Amino acid sequence: MTPGKSRPNVLTKCGSDLFNMGPLQDAHVDPKRARMKTGQPGEPSVLTEDGMVCSCAYSPDGMSIAVGLDDGSINVYSTEDWSMTWTLSGHTGAVWRVLYSPAGDRIASASQDRTVCVWDSRTGSLLHTCSHDGGVYSVAFSPRGNKVASASEDQTVKLWEVETGNCLQALPGHHGGATCVAFSPTGKQIASGCGNSKVRLWDAGGRSHELSGHNQLVRDVKYSSEGDHIASTSDDRTVRLWNAKTRACRYILNGHGYGVLCVAFSPKGDQLASGSADKTVKVWGIKKGSCIRTLKGHIGPITSVAYSPKDKQIASGSTDKTVRLWNLDSK
Repeated sequence: MTPGKSRPNVLTKCGSDLFNMGPLQDAHVDPKRARMKTGQPGEPSVLTEDGMVCSCAYSPDGMSIAVGLDDGSINVYSTEDWSMTWTLSGHTGAVWRVLYSPAGDRIASASQDRTVCVWDSRTGSLLHTCSHDGGVYSVAFSPRGNKVASASEDQTVKLWEVETGNCLQALPGHHGGATCVAFSPTGKQIASGCGNSKVRLWDAGGRSHELSGHNQLVRDVKYSSEGDHIASTSDDRTVRLWNAKTRACRYILNGHGYGVLCVAFSPKGDQLASGSADKTVKVWGIKKGSCIRTLKGHIGPITSVAYSPKDKQIASGSTDKTVRLWNLDSK
């Protein structure tokens, strides 16, 4: 993609395609405090990192947040005092996605180094390393937490057993690469996005249906907490809200100036947040499909958005090397 009005491509590989897969290291404790600047009333608090933030995720209890960086490291912080709990070291490429398991005892990470890592969030130990034949852009835990799905530029989504790290199944045919993946709340369906602008829905037998509507690469896909809606984002600057049962598009959410890179449903399922290469986060109401708020402050593309479990805060990560914490109670 070219500079100017074309959409920044945050999936560009970091460094050589031939990554040095040396010995993977376990986590170490870094005693330094997070560089957290508490915002004034009505302003977000800002956590500053040493590298570009590619992903961030809250633990299910909201007591921790994990931040994936472009240098391959994952920093884990306590949200009580913003001290650093762990630095998970092992990846050799950008960590495009980091996610806690439903029970909070595991962390899965997807990296440009062609691997998925599964970590023990309680000890920081690396448990398993699972490999693709291309960069891995996304991971998702099954509702029971016993499986991890990963999406890769090798055009497959793979399912892994968390306990053993064994590959259980490969879902091929993602033309242009598999860019994102999500489990439905029941675990009976998987949604994945493709570089060819399609969203695919997979059942337990490996059969798929296509959701057509986007006209450029699909960046992210998520299910609502009730499983009745699917949200997808694309370089075409839109968020699409689909009826998960009928597979019909309910709303096309317009408003971003560049490609929409990430999306998250609120825990209650009545809102969703989208982050864009236009450097803004937009909060949308599901009932009417309207934009409620636009959050401005980042000076780089938004790579990740996450709601806190209590619905009171949104965390947004950016290539500007920060995570911003937006208080939804303030206007």
